[in-house]
Amino acid sequence: MAWASLLDELSRELDIVIIVSVGNVVPLVPNTTDREDLMAKSRDQLLSDTHRLIDPATTALGITVGAITKYEEPASQSDRPTPLSAGKEGYPSVFTRTGSGVGGAIKPEFVDYGGNMALVQRFDGQSRWITNRALNEPTLNQYH
Repeated sequence: MAWASLLDELSRELDIVIIVSVGNVVPLVPNTTDREDLMAKSRDQLLSDTHRLIDPATTALGITVGAITKYEEPASQSDRPTPLSAGKEGYPSVFTRTGSGVGGAIKPEFVDYGGNMALVQRFDGQSRWITNRALNEPTLNQYH
């Protein structure tokens, strides 16, 4: 890919290490009310083509960093449906990306805490991702 190739050239030419985020993706909203099923569907989504690395995370010489969860229990409110978190502590974040780099290299090489997401089934039966401060997830407007 164009940007990954450019980063590799710069890395060689300048004798530097470049660190790249693997990127975030808006996860699909799975139809579920059970946490174990949600985690299984989130895992399957993580390994799907929709969560594959994007340019420049395919860089051969760059170091890529993905996101993992730090907290697993979302805060609940008595007047709202109980949220289900997508992953346990130390699991890949539902919005991170994975995949192969040049020559089949496994990416990301490193991970750090990036947050967790919570799913809630609304009273109308529709599920949606919600922000939940107890999970320490990033604020991304597309989830609202």
